[in-house]
Amino acid sequence: MPKIKNTPLIFLIFIVFLSVIFANNRNTASDPRTTLLVSESIIQNGTIKLDHYGSETLDGYGYAVHEKNNHYYYYFPIGTSIASIPFVAIANGIGLDMISYESAVQIFIASITSIITLLFLYKLATLFLNTNTALVVSSVFWFGTSLSSTAGTALWSHNFATLFALLAIYFSVKAVKLNALQPWHLIASLLFAAYLCRPTMALLSPFVLLYLFTYSRGSAIKTGLFLASLLGAFILFSTYEFGQVLPDYYLPKRLAGGHFFEAFYGNLLSPSRGILIYSPFIVFAWLCFKYSPKPWGLKKSWLLIGLAWPVLHLVFISRFPHWWAGWSYGARFMTDVLPGLFLLTLYTWPTNFKPKTAKVLSGILIVSCVFSVIVNAGQGLFNKYTPIWNADPNIDQHPEYLFDWSYPQFLANKDGHKSRLVKHALKNLQPISSGDLINHQSNTIVFLGWSFAESTHRWSDEKSSRIIFKFDAPHQFEGILKLHMGTLGEQKITISINGTKIYSGVVEAWDKILEVPFDKILLRDGDDTNTLAFELPDARQPGNGDQRILALALKSFQIQ
Repeated sequence: MPKIKNTPLIFLIFIVFLSVIFANNRNTASDPRTTLLVSESIIQNGTIKLDHYGSETLDGYGYAVHEKNNHYYYYFPIGTSIASIPFVAIANGIGLDMISYESAVQIFIASITSIITLLFLYKLATLFLNTNTALVVSSVFWFGTSLSSTAGTALWSHNFATLFALLAIYFSVKAVKLNALQPWHLIASLLFAAYLCRPTMALLSPFVLLYLFTYSRGSAIKTGLFLASLLGAFILFSTYEFGQVLPDYYLPKRLAGGHFFEAFYGNLLSPSRGILIYSPFIVFAWLCFKYSPKPWGLKKSWLLIGLAWPVLHLVFISRFPHWWAGWSYGARFMTDVLPGLFLLTLYTWPTNFKPKTAKVLSGILIVSCVFSVIVNAGQGLFNKYTPIWNADPNIDQHPEYLFDWSYPQFLANKDGHKSRLVKHALKNLQPISSGDLINHQSNTIVFLGWSFAESTHRWSDEKSSRIIFKFDAPHQFEGILKLHMGTLGEQKITISINGTKIYSGVVEAWDKILEVPFDKILLRDGDDTNTLAFELPDARQPGNGDQRILALALKSFQIQ
C-alpha cells in the first residue's frame, strides 16, 4: 500500500469512501449476490459447494446459483469470492453471517477496493506527471467512469478484477521507469487473479507479457511460465471439482455471437451503454496529445496495454449476445479495460496550455470531465431512476431502448420515466371492456406511481397514483367502478376519472370491495386513453424499514 502524505489525496479517499457507503443505488442483489456465501463456505467448510445452505435457501438466489453434478455452485467467477475471504472471516468473527449481512459486507468491500483503486491510479500517474496533475487525472478517472457507477454499487467481479489488472500494469511500468528488476512472480500472480475474477481479463496477459519481453526476455519468460503453472493448477482444480477443464462461466461459449456491429457501436456510442458517451473526457484527453510534452520513458510496446488490449476487449464483448450487460448502468462491460485506457490517457493529458488551440481543447476537456463525474458518480450512484430505467420496461426484453436518445439512462427522472411507460404501453395497449376483471399484474393497463406487483396486490408508491387504460364501451354498461383493495391503516382517498372527481372518503381495511358510481360519459372509448387517478395525502412509510411511500394496495378493479 502506498504511503499517503498528500492531504488532497486523503480528502479524495474520504469522499470515495462516503460515495460508496452512502450511495442510493445498489446492485448487491443482482449478479454479485452469493459471492460472499462462497467465501463463507470456503472458510467454514473448505469447499466452494453451497449444498450446506440447503435448497430452500438457495432457491431464493435465483440464477446466481446453479446445480451441477448434484451440487449447488455460484454461477459467476470465483475469484472475487476468494479475494474476499479475509473480509468475510472478520465479519464472521464479529457475528455477521452472509445469509443476513451479505449486502452490507459487499458494500464495505466495494468501498475498500475503490479506495485502493484510486490510490494506485494516482501512483501510476505520478510515474509520468507531477503530483497535482496526477491527483486530478486519477480522481477524474474514478469519479468519471464506471469505476464509480459500477464498482461503487456492489461487489461486482469487476471490482477486484480491475484492481488486480491495475496493479499488474503498475508494477510492470514502475520497474521500467525506475530501472528496477521486474517482479515477475508478482505480475504473474496479479494477472492470474484478474483472470480468476473476470475471464475476459485473459486478454490482458499476452499484452503484458509482450510488453515485458521488449525489455527483458528472461523476465517475460519467467512471468509466462509462472502464469501458466497457475492456470494449470486451476485446470486441475476444475477437473477435480466439476469434471471439466474450466468452470462453465470461463468457457468461450459466451462468445456465441449476436449483432456484432450493433453491439460494437452500442458499447462505444449508445446513449445508455456507450463508454464515449458516459466518459467523454477520455476522447477529449486523447485529442490533446499534441499538447502533452512530458518525459514518457517507455518503448512503444506500452501501446499493447494502453490501446491494443482495450480494442481487442471491445471486439470480444461485442460478440456477447447480451452485450449491454443486463440491468446495468453505462459502460459496465468496459470497466475491465479502464486501467489500460488510463495509461493511454496519461500519455495524452495536456500539460502545455500556451497555444490557443490547447486552451480551447483544455476548456472542452474540463467541461467533459465535469459532465463525466456528474453522469457516473452523481447519476450512477445517487439517482434512483437510473436502475428503474432498466426495469420498466425490461431492457432485456426491449433492448431497442438502449439506442433511444429521447430518454437516455443518464437523464432518467420521474417525469421522463412516466412518459416512457405510457408511450411504451400505448404501442400495444388493448382496450378493456366492461365486466373485465383487471388484476394487479395486468399488462392491459399502465401503472404510474405504483410499486412492483406482489403476489396478491400492488402498492401505490406515492401520494398520487394513476392507471392509464383504453376502454371498449358497449352500448349498455352501468357506470360503476368496483375496486378490490386494502389500505395501510387509515387513508383518505380521492378518485377521479379523466380529471373529474368521482369519490372522496376515508378507508381503513385490508380486504375491501369499494363500489363507486360515476357518469358513463366520463369514459372515452376507441383509441383514446383514460386516466383513473388516486390522490393519497396520508401515504407514508410503513415503519418496518420499507422505504416506499404506501397507502393503497390494489388487488383488482372492474368497470361495470
